[in-house]
Amino acid sequence: MATAEKVNKYKKNKNAGTSDKSAGTSGHGRERIRLSTEKFKPSNELHRYPIILYGEKKIGKTTLLSQFPHAYSFMFEPNDSYELYKNDILDWQDFIDLIPQFLQGEHEFESCWIDNGRNCYEMALDYVCRKMSIEHPSQQNDFGQTWAKVFKAFALPIRQLMQSKYGFGVTCHQVEKDIETRTGRTFVQMSPDLSTAASRLFCGEIYNIFYYHFEGTERYLQIQGDDYIVAGHRMKKHFLTTKGEHVHRIPMGNSEEEAYENLICAFDNKQENTYARAQETKEESAGKKFKKSKTKVKA
Repeated sequence: MATAEKVNKYKKNKNAGTSDKSAGTSGHGRERIRLSTEKFKPSNELHRYPIILYGEKKIGKTTLLSQFPHAYSFMFEPNDSYELYKNDILDWQDFIDLIPQFLQGEHEFESCWIDNGRNCYEMALDYVCRKMSIEHPSQQNDFGQTWAKVFKAFALPIRQLMQSKYGFGVTCHQVEKDIETRTGRTFVQMSPDLSTAASRLFCGEIYNIFYYHFEGTERYLQIQGDDYIVAGHRMKKHFLTTKGEHVHRIPMGNSEEEAYENLICAFDNKQENTYARAQETKEESAGKKFKKSKTKVKA
């Protein structure tokens, strides 16, 4: 009898506790998260996805992003040449001040872009150095603690945007890096121009990386990577040709309007050709044949 009473008492207390937890808030005052029982469905709108757009200077990265619907730009590389919704970020504190205003949602924006990624990180670095009254973290003999503070100051507001309901994108210039294979040969790889810490955040947490480049006088956007180009995406049911093949590159035309139209056409699986290049052409077009080099990055 006593055992039965204990069991009933335990069940009562357990159910009561579960009810409080599911309906109440956590100990930190926020609403307690609930277990999702519905399958997540990815968006059918390109601007809802996180994207890194990198490429040559003056090729049209900023003008392309200006075509995205209801896009807002945090301009770490101020430029008054384009018609777009933006704020020029002249100090990291400017960025910190704007984040809550953007996330409150009292606007019609559906996505935001950081233009460009390297300047963004360098401004965060300068901000932390000024607050700590130091010249550079490398001069601090503190086993990387200052570098950790810089990364935290940089990553916190960026992740707030990345994890919000809004689409998120970053523009970068391009940089060539020498990659050494295990056999000792090296080749040049094109990648976003980011510091190691900025790359850790952006390239480590954004899986859609598009490379904007010229081939002769024609502009292309490469969305599938290879040994020589850092690119790729995880939009499984998108960027297929009309025959169901994976699109490798997208011809971008002669204007930002045509570029965006072609990009959406490819995203919606309406592009007819893959525009994949032969291996020999990849090596020859940018001088990326195997070679010896003084600057090497281990692959």
